[in-house]
Amino acid sequence: MGAKKDGIIRIVSQNIGCLGIASKANPKQDSAIEWIHKHEVDIIGWQEVGVAFDMLKGHESFHERIRDPRWNKRRIVQANNVHDKNDAFQWGGTSLIAIDEAAVRIKEVTKDESGLGRWCTMLFEGKHNHKVRIISAYNPCKTTDVRKVHTVYNQHRRVFNAKGNKNCPRLQFRMDLIRYVQSCTRKGEMIIMLMDFNEDLLRNGPLQQALTECDMVDPICKLHKHKGIVPPPTSKTGSTPIDSIFVSRSLQHIHKGGWLKLGQGVGDHRPLYIDIPTKVLFGEAKFKIHRHEMRRLKCENPSIVQKFNELLLKQLIQEKTHIKLASLRWDLQEGTMSKQECRQSLIKIDNSIHHAVIYAEKKCRKLSTGAVPFSLEAKEAGQNIDFWNNVIRKKRGWNISSKYIRRLAKKCKIHINVMKLSIEDCENERKLAGMGYTNVKKEAELKRDEYVEGLAALQASKGNESKSNAIKRMKRLEEMRSSYRRIKAVTKVFHGATERVQIPDEERKNEIKITTDKVEIESALRNENMHKFKLAYRECPFLRQPLLSMIKQDASTNYADQILRGTFNPPQHISKYTKKFIQLMKMPASIRETYPLDDVITPAQSKSYWRKKSEKTTSSYSGKHIGTYRACTHDVNLLKLQTSIVDLAFRLGISIPRWNIDLDVTLLKKRIKFAPKTCEPSANSKQTSTKVLVFILGNG
Repeated sequence: MGAKKDGIIRIVSQNIGCLGIASKANPKQDSAIEWIHKHEVDIIGWQEVGVAFDMLKGHESFHERIRDPRWNKRRIVQANNVHDKNDAFQWGGTSLIAIDEAAVRIKEVTKDESGLGRWCTMLFEGKHNHKVRIISAYNPCKTTDVRKVHTVYNQHRRVFNAKGNKNCPRLQFRMDLIRYVQSCTRKGEMIIMLMDFNEDLLRNGPLQQALTECDMVDPICKLHKHKGIVPPPTSKTGSTPIDSIFVSRSLQHIHKGGWLKLGQGVGDHRPLYIDIPTKVLFGEAKFKIHRHEMRRLKCENPSIVQKFNELLLKQLIQEKTHIKLASLRWDLQEGTMSKQECRQSLIKIDNSIHHAVIYAEKKCRKLSTGAVPFSLEAKEAGQNIDFWNNVIRKKRGWNISSKYIRRLAKKCKIHINVMKLSIEDCENERKLAGMGYTNVKKEAELKRDEYVEGLAALQASKGNESKSNAIKRMKRLEEMRSSYRRIKAVTKVFHGATERVQIPDEERKNEIKITTDKVEIESALRNENMHKFKLAYRECPFLRQPLLSMIKQDASTNYADQILRGTFNPPQHISKYTKKFIQLMKMPASIRETYPLDDVITPAQSKSYWRKKSEKTTSSYSGKHIGTYRACTHDVNLLKLQTSIVDLAFRLGISIPRWNIDLDVTLLKKRIKFAPKTCEPSANSKQTSTKVLVFILGNG
């Protein structure tokens, strides 16, 4: 499939031939999740999931199994035969999984109303009533031997016969599916069908003909038709293609699509995929809302830093990032990899590290944002209440794991078998726990001071500062935080958001008006920012003649070398200030003696650089901040890994796309001034000083 381009939704269909009953220690299930992540799949439809999930417990459900910390959002629908209660292993069944951007767009999920699990669907809705329904369906393979009771064909036949329906299950499937597709199209919905047809698609069978009559086409065949490519067999035991993807004619213009090799997926059928532009599928381009999130990683707390590094290292080892980086270095050393291939490999490694950092950031600390100042005593008192609440819920029949209860009991240092207690005894214990929490709240400020002193002692043990200095610094921060909260409580909140601006009134000359229209605001701010940013083009002497033609914008002429040596003879008619500036650009002797500079970035340099940076400085809106880089300097392996990425990019002149994205923001300086020229523009960039240098080298 290759790397997925930006603005593309990747859809995959595959018959996986049974996922497996076991919810844990299931290698096929684990490899399926990893395969989805590796190939950047947004939507995947599986046929023949092979499990009667309605017979399993809640924690073994399909929804609980298919989860991954690297996914921010997921929506799942699964269907199986609910009439057959013989065994949890059950042939047939379908499912659909949508991840991240695709999951946000889902309006509804549905299943086959017959309860046979023949298909399941997801309805995606975009702007201007743009609706697309994706269907994962399985057409049963005909079985003539009635003794094979577990086949999908015989499962369906038993249910139909019990209702007095003597139709062939394949005929009934075709009739019901086409009726459902027609009802969806009448509602203005476009269709994407992911299906195991179980019929020879080279012979235009009855099901294929029926979909064609519904104005649906095979986009993969259409894409490769001019190349003379014939669809290959899609199962290991078959000799003809029986799996395909059909779409409404208005969705046929895909970016890419094809059939993967047998064995590349997780089943015995060939995976099929299509890459379709986001604008075609959803009716609008991809969007992302960048919300401000509270940081969990705090470098001033050594225990949090240690937890973050442990989680990060564990995640990177699991994804074999260090092995991939070592392999890349070896290929570069042997000269078997081009610069473009190196860039692609480096981007994948950087993405792997980025996702691991986001995961470790989320898991390294639990947020305490209540009205009670945090302390260990307050935390333990709250955990006791939570423990007894969960015990009472379990006794009342709630679906709460016994292992979870035991873990909570261990945290609360409760060593009795609480499940032998009556509900009345548990309620009394909860009442006592609540009284204990109330008592802790009365001494919350004192307990907080003791906690801060203990934290200061822990920091002092690292040898960075004395205990007294650490206590003073942290007490000052506590007082400042308390003061800010009191100020915020008595003053109106002003976030500086640009909700309205003043613009010229087109209907009345020489007058202005205040607009709240999004398009007008963006246009006014864009024009004003362009005016500000282009001031240098009008005023800078080096961008005007004669210096522009002598030195050029990239300073690649001999005159530029003369300026650095201090031998440049400037033109007579330029200003005296420009001449003075040129004189000051002479390279100092101390730098000239060390020239050329070493092009290797060492871990020691990286450590020194990040330790000097302020943790409050934001590096990007993607989730990584200065604290994530500083924390890595406390672990040798993470520091080397982090340095290697920048070092390779620096020496090869490669710019990773994540470094080149920035977000321009315009804030109001004062509440009452709405003119664009009085607003303050700023940029929230993913580039740091080292990365900016790499960007310049890569694009110079």
